[in-house]
Amino acid sequence: TLVCDAGKFTVRTRLLGERTLNAILATAAVAISQDLPLEPILQRLEELEPMRSRLQSVPLASGAVLIRDEQKSTLETIDAALDLLEKIPAQRRICVLGQVSEPPGSQGAVYRRLGERLASAATHLVLIGDPETRRRYRVGLKAVEAETELLYQGMNVLEAIESLRGFLGPGDAVLVKGRDTQCLARISLGLAGSQVRCSARTCKVKLTDCDFCGRLETGWAGNPKHVP
Repeated sequence: TLVCDAGKFTVRTRLLGERTLNAILATAAVAISQDLPLEPILQRLEELEPMRSRLQSVPLASGAVLIRDEQKSTLETIDAALDLLEKIPAQRRICVLGQVSEPPGSQGAVYRRLGERLASAATHLVLIGDPETRRRYRVGLKAVEAETELLYQGMNVLEAIESLRGFLGPGDAVLVKGRDTQCLARISLGLAGSQVRCSARTCKVKLTDCDFCGRLETGWAGNPKHVP
């Protein structure tokens, strides 16, 4: 509900998360400052679709809802995504989480704190990363005696897809969150029905992303750990 000198307006949006309210409020503020009518602008906001892989909601054939957010994973964006996941009234809340991009300060402290957060935000977890990263998340979970169930932990996105494909069902919400070089978009695409054969651990290809990559369905010759 937007309240201003022009009146009270009901605002609907397809953008997810409380932090997107800043963009909506900024839009309204500009319109008000320029004496523009709010109704057509709010209508455009209602029609605005979220950016791909930026807290993007995707319905799955299983009846679950997928939240794609794999473009970046700086600490503040992980907290924003977990804020959203925690408030979704889902039967089960599954979080697929990779590594933090450029964690500030002590990496151990950052990962442990996120592990503690996951205890309340998610009912089930898939952890993608090296053994030390996964250990740090688990330390945080253990510190708060979390009952969160670990579905998969490792570095193989194809195995992660398989662990989720038969698990998700109606009423579930699954968040996929990770740094760009991990290419966790492959997990989202696999859950959405795409054929995924690429299992490279990291990728530095910047010409495109997984949604449009020609290697998504064919994989890389020799299944390298790193794609140059």
